[in-house]
Amino acid sequence: MTDINAWRARVEKELAGSSFDKLVTKTPEGLAIQPLYTERVVDPPPPGSAPFVRGASATAAPFAICMRAAPDAIEDDLAGGADALWLKHGDRAALDAVLGHGLGVVIDAGGTPKIDHFEAVMHARFAWLGFDPIDEVWRGELEPSALPQRLSELASFASQLQQQRQVRSVRVSSLGYHGAGADAADEIALVLATAAAYLRALVEHGVSASQAARTMWAQVAVGRDTFGELCKLRALRLAWWKLFAAAGVADAALEIHAVCSPRKAWSAVVGMGRGAASSRIISTLGLLFSGSTPLHNISTLR
Repeated sequence: MTDINAWRARVEKELAGSSFDKLVTKTPEGLAIQPLYTERVVDPPPPGSAPFVRGASATAAPFAICMRAAPDAIEDDLAGGADALWLKHGDRAALDAVLGHGLGVVIDAGGTPKIDHFEAVMHARFAWLGFDPIDEVWRGELEPSALPQRLSELASFASQLQQQRQVRSVRVSSLGYHGAGADAADEIALVLATAAAYLRALVEHGVSASQAARTMWAQVAVGRDTFGELCKLRALRLAWWKLFAAAGVADAALEIHAVCSPRKAWSAVVGMGRGAASSRIISTLGLLFSGSTPLHNISTLR
């Protein structure tokens, strides 16, 4: 049925007097999610084209399943088809498994970034390093007064990695804010503010804006609302592109590590069994349609 008015009339008939508005879902931000979306007169540009709302690459490529490394489950994850492992810096056993199987890696990193601590990582298929000093300040792991020095050190670290195209070293994460109750609009705003701060710091310390774009990546939580998460990730991609375009980088496509939401309302369904599988599948749909790349237990990279 291609006529939206005919569809609406048929739905209202089926509702038998009930209001059509009962099919409209309100988000915490006050946005209305309609029960049906049809093709627009002008669709967003295709994948690989600015502003990259449908993904960074024009070439069809699968997203990467990225499992959080657990000592007793690494081999099972690898056998189950994991494309990457998400691990803490210093977990040598997990890193050896990554290198031995030719996989990618996402590493929670902190403290002073030193290139000699990550020499082995350079041999991974890809490596996303989680240096995120603003997040460290927010979590109380770094004194605010120490932030300028840490940003200077991070810029120096990023400069040394310019030839390592498969390595990204500056993470912009909204997981903490999401866990504290931030809604989608809050998350996008906080990610952009953090990205702008990192971009400014990197450029001030001699890193080009284009190199800054190549070294940064975002870590974002997603839930089961397929339409809502699709809209959030596409809006984030668009806003990210506008931020870097204003800095003179017209081809800055955001790379996203999408992580299943840990909130109780979501986690209650994500336990074990059929409910867990269904919830994660629904969550993943929004990631696929938005062009995302890794997933945490499940997380995806794209």
